[in-house]
Amino acid sequence: MKRRFNIIAGLAACTSLTGFAHLCYAQCDTSVQSGDVATTDGWAHNVDTDYDGEDDPDTNGGCNLGAPTFTDLGSLSAGALKRISGQVGNYVTSAGGNSRDLDWCSFNLSAPGYITVSLSMSKDGVPFSTNGADVTQSTLFIAQGPAIADDATYCNDAATVFIYGESLAGDCPQVAVYQFPNGADSSKIPMPAGRHMVVVTTPFNDALYTGPVDYAVTMEVLALDNAVCGTSTAACTEAHSGGGCNDAACCDLVCGFDSNCCSVAWDQSCVDKGVEQCGLFIYNCAPGANAPENDCAGAATFIDASVLPLTFGFDGTNASNDGPNDVNSLCSSNTTKDVWYVVGPLAYSGELRATMCGLGNVGDAVLSMYNLGTESTVSDGSTLPEKYIGCRDDVCDDDGDGTLDFGGPAGLTMIGVEKDNYYAIRVGSFLDGGQDPTAPAGLVGSMTVSFRATVFTNGLQAALAKSDGSNVNLGWISGWASETNVKRWMFVPCFTTESATINGFDFTAFAGDGAVSDQVNFKIIARDSASSDHGAFGRPFGNGLFDASAVLVEGTEPLDIEGFADVGDQYGQRFFVDLSTPFDLAAGDYYFTTYASNSEGGNSSFAWLSYGVDGMAGQTLTTLTNAGTNPAGLTVTGFPFGWRGVGATPELIAYQVMVNATTPEYTVQPEDQAGLEYQPAFSLKGDLANACFGDIDGSGVVDSGDIAFALLDFGPCPGCPSDLDGSNETDFGDIALILLSTGPCF
Repeated sequence: MKRRFNIIAGLAACTSLTGFAHLCYAQCDTSVQSGDVATTDGWAHNVDTDYDGEDDPDTNGGCNLGAPTFTDLGSLSAGALKRISGQVGNYVTSAGGNSRDLDWCSFNLSAPGYITVSLSMSKDGVPFSTNGADVTQSTLFIAQGPAIADDATYCNDAATVFIYGESLAGDCPQVAVYQFPNGADSSKIPMPAGRHMVVVTTPFNDALYTGPVDYAVTMEVLALDNAVCGTSTAACTEAHSGGGCNDAACCDLVCGFDSNCCSVAWDQSCVDKGVEQCGLFIYNCAPGANAPENDCAGAATFIDASVLPLTFGFDGTNASNDGPNDVNSLCSSNTTKDVWYVVGPLAYSGELRATMCGLGNVGDAVLSMYNLGTESTVSDGSTLPEKYIGCRDDVCDDDGDGTLDFGGPAGLTMIGVEKDNYYAIRVGSFLDGGQDPTAPAGLVGSMTVSFRATVFTNGLQAALAKSDGSNVNLGWISGWASETNVKRWMFVPCFTTESATINGFDFTAFAGDGAVSDQVNFKIIARDSASSDHGAFGRPFGNGLFDASAVLVEGTEPLDIEGFADVGDQYGQRFFVDLSTPFDLAAGDYYFTTYASNSEGGNSSFAWLSYGVDGMAGQTLTTLTNAGTNPAGLTVTGFPFGWRGVGATPELIAYQVMVNATTPEYTVQPEDQAGLEYQPAFSLKGDLANACFGDIDGSGVVDSGDIAFALLDFGPCPGCPSDLDGSNETDFGDIALILLSTGPCF
C-alpha cells in the first residue's frame, strides 16, 4: 500500500478526529514538562564556541547540518506516548546570510501500527495560535525508512521516504493527517515496523522566525485494529483461505469495512475492497469492440531493436486500460486507453528514447517505460508496477514558443538501459484525478523510438559529503561567467574502448545565475594515458595554457528545452544534446568539456554538477608543481583533484576545494571511490562501429571458435548473432559464410 501525507492545522481539525482531541488540547503547552524528551541542549546556533569560523550546531543537527546524530526516542510499541520539546528557528550565520535549524528525532517501531503526531509552537512565550495568520505556521516532517542503525547511512538511504507538510497556519496544535487512496483522512498514520523519523522546524523566513522558537511534539503509538494484519504473509491481491494479508495498513482498512476479511478468510470480496480502498493493482485487460491488437500489455507490438530508429503510427481510439496507475509512487500522470510496444533485445547498454514531439500529434499524452529484463513479452501483467522505471508528460514544444506544450504530446528518454534487455513502452491519454477513465479520447498519432549506445558514462549525479558530515550540491561554473573569468571550463577525463560515431551527449547542470544561456558547446581533447605530463589525470596542455591545436572535435548546439529529463540524478536536471553533425571517435583516452554561451554575446554559464558515481578515480600526487591554487597559497598535494580552466586564456589549474591546507571541504559518499567530486555526471552516446562479420564470439578473429558457437545455435534461431544470412535459423549457409570470412578482423 502506498502512502501520502497531508499535514493540516487547527484545533477544529483536532476535535473532528475521533480519539485525538485530548491529545491536541494537552499539547498546546510548549514548556518543558517532566518526562519530556529534550532534543537540544539549548539554542546553540549562531554561537561559534570554538572560534573556528563555523557555527556550532545543536547536538541533533541531523542530515543537513552538523554530525547526523538523531535524538533517539527508542524502540516503541503500541501504547507508547512520547512528548518531545526543544527549540528551532532561523538564525544569521557567522559568515552572514540566513539559515534554519531543524530538530531530528528517530524511533523504531517493533511492529506495524499507527502513530499520531501533533505539534505546537510559541515565540517568546506567546503561542503561535494567538498571533496573526502570517506567523501561525509550523513545519513538520515525517519520514519512514529501513531499519538501519547508522545515522549517516540512514540519512543517505534512497529507501527513506520523506513526506512533509509546511506553512501550517491555525490554532495550536498542528496535526499530521494521513490520506488513504480512497480519499479518507485520518490522524492515525500507518507505519511499518522499522526505523523512522520526525523532524521539526519553522518556515524559512528570517524576519518572522528568528530563533529561538519553542515547540512540543506529542506522538502516540497505536496498535493495528486487527493483529493478523501484522503477521500475515499472504498477498492482498489474491484470495486465500486465511484471514488478513501482508500489507498491514491496507489489511486493517479493509477489515474495518468487513471484519470477516481478518477473522474468517480473505476472499475475492476482500481483494475487491482492497483495490477500491487501497489502490491495489490487479492486472486486468478486457478489450472492447474494435480494440487494437496491442491493447493489452501481454499482446504488445514487438519492435526489433536492430531496426531502430523507427517511426510508426498508433491508434488508441478503442483501447481499454490495463496498465498500473498510482500517482503516489509510479507515474504522477495517470494514463488511460493505453496501447503497448516491446523493444529489444538491445545490442548494447545505452539510451532508449520514445518521443511524439515534432510529429504533428495532438491530444494530452503520457508515455511510460517498463524494464522486462531478458523476457521478450509481458508474461505476467500483475508485475508491471515492479517493472516500472519512468514516465513523462508534457515535454514537447511543437509550436516553437520556447515553452513546453502542456496538455500536448509526450516524450521519454531513459538512460542506463541494459544490453540484451527488453523494454515495454506504454502510450495513452492523460487521466485527470477523479475523471472517468472512459472520458478522455483515445489518442491517434505517431511515435519515434530510437536507441543509441553509451560509449562512456560517469553515471548518475550524487550529493557530496561536506566536511561537517552534511550533504551538499556542488556545481562548477562552465561558460563565459564574468569579465574576469570569461572561460571557466572543467576538463573531465574519459575513454572509449571501441570506435564509435558520437551523435549526442548528456550532462547534469543548473542554469547559471543571472546569465542567459541558449547554446551548449563541447570539446573533445586528446589525452595520452602513457605520458607523465598528459597521463590519466595529467595536465591537458603541457604549458598549462589552452592549446586549440590539441582539440580534436568541438561544436555548438542549441540548448533545447525538450532535451531535459529527470532520470534519477540526486540534484539538478539532465540535459540531452543531439549533435547536428556526428563525428567519429576512435578507441582511446580523452578529456571532455561542455560549457554554455549566448548567441547574442554577454555572460552565460551553467553550473555543471559534481559528481558522477561511476566516474574515474581522481589523481593524488606527492607534489604538483606549476599548478594553480585554491584557496590562495595552497599547493596541491595528496588529495584528488580535477583540471579546470580560468581566465581569458584559459589557464588550466589543478582544482581542489579545501577547508585549509590539509582538510578537503568536500568528499564523496563513504561507499564511493575518492576523487569523484571532480567528475561531473555526463555520457557520450552514439553508434558503435559494426562488429567484424562472422566474429560471433567477439575475439577479433573469425576462426573455429565462431564455428563452434554457430554449431551450438544450429537450428531455428531467430535473432541469433550466428544467423548471418537472416534466415531465422543457423544452418550450413551460415557456416559457409564464417568459413569465407576466416582470418583477423580489419
